[in-house]
Amino acid sequence: MARASSPNSQATQFFIVYGDTVLDGSTGGYTVVGKVTSGLPSLEKNITDKGLTAVSGANDGSPKVATTITSATIK
Repeated sequence: MARASSPNSQATQFFIVYGDTVLDGSTGGYTVVGKVTSGLPSLEKNITDKGLTAVSGANDGSPKVATTITSATIK
Protein backbone atom coordinates (compact mmCIF):
# COMPACT_ATOMS: atom_id res chain seq x y z
CA MET A 1 0.00 0.00 0.00
CA ALA A 2 1.30 3.42 -0.90
CA ARG A 3 0.88 6.52 1.17
CA ALA A 4 1.81 10.17 1.20
CA SER A 5 3.70 11.90 4.00
CA SER A 6 0.62 11.82 6.25
CA PRO A 7 0.66 8.70 8.46
CA ASN A 8 -3.11 8.28 7.88
CA SER A 9 -3.05 8.48 4.08
CA GLN A 10 -3.01 4.79 3.17
CA ALA A 11 -6.11 4.10 1.14
CA THR A 12 -6.77 2.19 -2.06
CA GLN A 13 -3.63 2.67 -4.14
CA PHE A 14 -1.29 -0.28 -4.30
CA PHE A 15 1.45 -1.65 -6.51
CA ILE A 16 2.34 -5.10 -7.78
CA VAL A 17 6.12 -5.18 -7.83
CA TYR A 18 7.25 -7.96 -10.17
CA GLY A 19 10.99 -7.30 -10.46
CA ASP A 20 13.91 -5.84 -8.57
CA THR A 21 13.04 -2.39 -7.28
CA VAL A 22 13.86 0.16 -4.60
CA LEU A 23 10.91 1.61 -2.75
CA ASP A 24 11.69 5.20 -1.77
CA GLY A 25 10.62 5.74 1.82
CA SER A 26 11.12 9.53 1.67
CA THR A 27 7.62 10.04 0.25
CA GLY A 28 5.79 8.36 3.09
CA GLY A 29 6.72 4.74 2.72
CA TYR A 30 5.00 1.56 1.68
CA THR A 31 3.47 -1.42 3.45
CA VAL A 32 4.00 -4.87 1.95
CA VAL A 33 0.74 -6.80 2.12
CA GLY A 34 1.67 -9.98 0.29
CA LYS A 35 3.42 -11.57 -2.64
CA VAL A 36 2.49 -12.99 -6.02
CA THR A 37 2.44 -16.78 -5.61
CA SER A 38 1.11 -17.79 -9.03
CA GLY A 39 0.34 -16.31 -12.44
CA LEU A 40 3.40 -14.05 -12.72
CA PRO A 41 4.38 -15.29 -16.23
CA SER A 42 0.85 -14.57 -17.46
CA LEU A 43 0.89 -11.13 -15.82
CA GLU A 44 4.15 -10.28 -17.57
CA LYS A 45 3.12 -11.64 -20.99
CA ASN A 46 -0.37 -10.18 -21.10
CA ILE A 47 0.02 -6.91 -19.19
CA THR A 48 3.45 -5.67 -18.16
CA ASP A 49 5.22 -6.51 -21.43
CA LYS A 50 2.69 -4.26 -23.24
CA GLY A 51 4.05 -1.19 -21.44
CA LEU A 52 2.97 1.53 -19.05
CA THR A 53 1.25 4.86 -19.32
CA ALA A 54 4.20 6.76 -17.87
CA VAL A 55 3.71 9.71 -15.54
CA SER A 56 6.04 12.66 -16.25
CA GLY A 57 8.56 10.45 -18.06
CA ALA A 58 8.97 8.19 -15.03
CA ASN A 59 9.45 4.45 -15.44
CA ASP A 60 6.15 3.73 -13.72
CA GLY A 61 2.46 4.34 -14.20
CA SER A 62 -0.69 2.44 -14.99
CA PRO A 63 -0.63 -0.46 -17.47
CA LYS A 64 -1.50 0.33 -21.09
CA VAL A 65 -3.69 -2.79 -21.07
CA ALA A 66 -6.90 -2.28 -19.09
CA THR A 67 -6.51 -4.51 -16.04
CA THR A 68 -8.92 -5.81 -13.42
CA ILE A 69 -7.96 -7.86 -10.40
CA THR A 70 -10.83 -10.31 -9.92
CA SER A 71 -9.62 -12.12 -6.84
CA ALA A 72 -6.99 -12.25 -4.14
CA THR A 73 -6.41 -14.59 -1.24
CA ILE A 74 -5.05 -13.45 2.10
CA LYS A 75 -3.77 -16.10 4.47
